[in-house]
Amino acid sequence: MVNNAGIGHHGKLEEMDPADFDPCLRTNVRGPFLVMKAAIPVLRRQKGGTIVSLASLAGRNPVPMRAAYAATKWALIGLSRSVLQEVRKTGSA
Repeated sequence: MVNNAGIGHHGKLEEMDPADFDPCLRTNVRGPFLVMKAAIPVLRRQKGGTIVSLASLAGRNPVPMRAAYAATKWALIGLSRSVLQEVRKTGSA
């Protein structure tokens, strides 16, 4: 399973409308959360598989004028690493 979706917003945070942040959060974090949640039981039933999350260099480096995108890609990395540890502790997904 591959988490490859991503959208962003370009501009200063202080000028960003919260309505511009929400789609980034839904697509870049909530979407992968929901897909992983659905995929893990399937991977467990088939006794294996892989989840790959593509987070962009913005998921590791600050990006001026792209705060919403960078923040959600950092969140995706945290989500993915946490899920990896959960799955490894409770058995292979």
